[in-house]
Amino acid sequence: FKNGIAYELHPTQGVIAAMPAGNDTVSGILSGAYGGNIVLRELTEGASIFLPVQRAGGMIWTGDSHAAQGDGVVNQTAIETAMEDMRIQFILHKRSPLKTLMVETPTHWIGLGYGDSLETALTASLLNTMNWLSPLAKLERDEVYSLVSVAGSVRVTQYSHQTNTNYTSKPPKGVHTMVPKNVFTPDQAASISRQTRTGS
Repeated sequence: FKNGIAYELHPTQGVIAAMPAGNDTVSGILSGAYGGNIVLRELTEGASIFLPVQRAGGMIWTGDSHAAQGDGVVNQTAIETAMEDMRIQFILHKRSPLKTLMVETPTHWIGLGYGDSLETALTASLLNTMNWLSPLAKLERDEVYSLVSVAGSVRVTQYSHQTNTNYTSKPPKGVHTMVPKNVFTPDQAASISRQTRTGS
């Protein structure tokens, strides 16, 4: 960076999405249940992202390559780069129960939410996580709420609070809820991962 400051590179794609429903042109700076401008630093090598298919063929698109970024990307600055070699495997899970995007890493499941305020984005992230995990883990929704409070982590994905600029993310705020896999038994964790893909 400068003056002896250094940090590791963790390449990620800032934007990845399935094409949203409808025939309107959609900007890459928009985010929703289909994905979009996600800027999630955990979405790196070994991670899986689950994107609900809203149009025939899925029509996955990606871009905005980052070599490194922090949570919140508070002034929209990451190390912008281009991927010379990037491999993505696409798998269609026809019976997945997911209604919104989720991410799985080797250590966590991650629910995301977006809104015009951090409060709205945080609420959306928690609700998406609770709605996903409750039936799969055979927990009541309020039990998932407590589990996140005790063992999880809620982080700002995108703060996006620039002024005097023509660029802005829409919705401008993003929050992600991280649920650690190690609070479950190995059999429970494997079951949750399987059900996320198959619905059973």
